Amino acid sequence: MKFNVTRKICLTNIDKKIWPYETEDLGVIEADSFEEAYKIVDPAVAERIGYYRAKAEAINNAKTKPKTPKLKLPDLTPAPAPTPILSQPATALPPMTPPMTPSDTASQPPVEFQV
Repeated sequence: MKFNVTRKICLTNIDKKIWPYETEDLGVIEADSFEEAYKIVDPAVAERIGYYRAKAEAINNAKTKPKTPKLKLPDLTPAPAPTPILSQPATALPPMTPPMTPSDTASQPPVEFQV
C-alpha cells in the first residue's frame, strides 16, 4: 500500500500584508509508510516557512529603509589653466563712441549728489 501526504502552508500566518490569501501545498506521493512520508514532508515544510519568513523580512526592511540617492562626488583633478590670447582676431569691432547727451542736460551731477 502506498501513502500520500500533503501539508498546506498558510502564508497569511507569516505576513498578512504581503500574502493576505496565499497558501502553498507540499506533499509526497506514493510513500511506503506514513512515517516515511512525514520524514520527507516535514523538513520541506520547515524549509519553505523559513524561506517565506526571510523573504517577508527582506520586503519589510526594504519598505522601512528610505533609499538614499547615491551622490556623485565632484572630480578632484585641477582644471587646466586658461590659454592666453596672443593676438587680436582679424575681425575686431571699431571702438565705441560715447553716447550723445541732449543739449539741455548739464554735464555735472545735481547738487544733492555732489560731495
